[in-house]
Amino acid sequence: MKGKVLFIDYVYQKGHVNFNRIHIDAIRSAGYDVKIVLHSDIASQLDYPDSDYVAKLPRFLNMRGKRAVLNRIIFTVTLLYLKFKIRFSDYSHVVVSSCDEVTLGLLPLCRNMYIVCHNTGTVASRVKLFFLKRLARRNTFVVFDDYMKKPLLENGITNVAVVSHGCVSPFDESHADTNLPKYFSAFRKVVFHPSSKADDTFVNSLVNSVELADFLARNDVLLLIHGDKKEGEKYPDNVRFISGFLPTALYREIFLRSDIVLIAYPSSFQNQVSGVSFECVANKKNMLVLEHPALHYCRDFYNYNPIFSTTSELVEKMGALTRDSSLQCVATPESLTPDYHKILG
Repeated sequence: MKGKVLFIDYVYQKGHVNFNRIHIDAIRSAGYDVKIVLHSDIASQLDYPDSDYVAKLPRFLNMRGKRAVLNRIIFTVTLLYLKFKIRFSDYSHVVVSSCDEVTLGLLPLCRNMYIVCHNTGTVASRVKLFFLKRLARRNTFVVFDDYMKKPLLENGITNVAVVSHGCVSPFDESHADTNLPKYFSAFRKVVFHPSSKADDTFVNSLVNSVELADFLARNDVLLLIHGDKKEGEKYPDNVRFISGFLPTALYREIFLRSDIVLIAYPSSFQNQVSGVSFECVANKKNMLVLEHPALHYCRDFYNYNPIFSTTSELVEKMGALTRDSSLQCVATPESLTPDYHKILG
């Protein structure tokens, strides 16, 4: 073994189960002995033995929605608990899987941490930038591509490493979910927008596009959008909405049965990557992406350009993908595995 790595995710986020698994496994593959600190609710969804854990954080330390002040109190208590419980000098490296800039800046767990930044757009906040710069004096930030790295560099933070976000394991096709919408099987092809945060301007354009309505009807294609239908709007018959939280089994069943995955994030999606894009690679799904600078990396995953800017372009690209089976994903999960060799040494 090259050394002992302590992997910590002290911020409770339900969506980090797969991310933490990807990065823990990648660090182990790089030859390190990894010990883990996770929230107990997250740990229960992973298959690591109890002997791998230094601590499982109790449920009362879970984040409380968007209640910022209460959450910061919880983060502070969590960091104090970890500083009291763990002897950080036992580890050659400490990887912090996500962070709140303010509390970690006030109470850094140790020096020489590798701190994963899931969104570098936080530099826009003067307060958060102050604490990011404070953390940068003795620690390294980890981001997922050069576009995410740029805001940090522009603000004088240069100790930034880049690793891939990484892919989840392919979804298991054996667990068919019987709660698929009844209309689902009535269509020959399905285009699915999995994120509940679709760009409003894009969604509104669906109402007025005769070209899109004609394409969907003529080719028997369902456009299924995860989100709320706008009240009072009349959408083409082949455009449907599925609202509310999607249980994992249902989400994965819809994803696997879809022919094209659509990503149309709003402009507020800044300086981060899309987990859905990596799910597409893991499951060899074709993807179409509404123009956004943060998502240009998706071009590297396919032998066609998945980026579109208008509804007309979307129709054109959907047509090409439904006609030409040679247009496909060429990236592999293996090629996108986070490489910790180059940053941990």
